[in-house]
Amino acid sequence: MGLASILAIGLLLNTGCTRRFYRNQADREVAAILGEKNVIPNAIIENYHPYPDDRARFADPTNPDRPPMPPDDPYARFLAPNPQKPRHAGVGRIEGDGYLRLLAAWDAENRAALAKRSENNEEAAIQAAAA
Repeated sequence: MGLASILAIGLLLNTGCTRRFYRNQADREVAAILGEKNVIPNAIIENYHPYPDDRARFADPTNPDRPPMPPDDPYARFLAPNPQKPRHAGVGRIEGDGYLRLLAAWDAENRAALAKRSENNEEAAIQAAAA
């Protein structure tokens, strides 16, 4: 075998040291620990999810294995200029907007109920005046 084929095989076998591997490994370990402790009937863990709900303010819609470059503060930029190359997608704070969408839906429901209530009050006032 040539050196190139040995290197190619080595690269193919070296798939365990990735962010995805360690994240999945940590998820499995936490699930095992919680499953081991989840034996008390009055304290059963229900609806446990390792990642926040998409509607949460702190939800992260980006790929957890390839996060965007975080915003840099001026002193870090001065001490280590451009520590990540521009090939990383996006820069900025990532926050979910599901909670804002939920608030907007509740606001629309409340406004519709208020409009209906005021229509009913107006109709009742007209009927009371006619009687």
